[in-house]
Amino acid sequence: MKKLLLIPCLLVILPLLESLFMGNALGLQWHSPRLMYLVSAYLVPVKLLLTLAALVLLSRAEVPAWFNYLKIPVMIAGTLHSVILALVSMVYLASGVWCQ
Repeated sequence: MKKLLLIPCLLVILPLLESLFMGNALGLQWHSPRLMYLVSAYLVPVKLLLTLAALVLLSRAEVPAWFNYLKIPVMIAGTLHSVILALVSMVYLASGVWCQ
């Protein structure tokens, strides 16, 4: 029961924390801005897919009522994070076309 809730929560919380606090590409500060841009451009869709998969798993998880105090805030945070990641992905797609 707890594993069914723990894995999706980690799949939401870890990419969210990475996006909020660590900056681009797990906090690596490489000297090439182009390489950092490319790594970040490929990392954003991966984080988006992880967050969406976690939201699907969370929505299907049947948990007791008192676990909803954890489930609902994580789903709200995951939904907001996935919307922001989708917007960032679209910006990367648009700017990638202009950069070439």
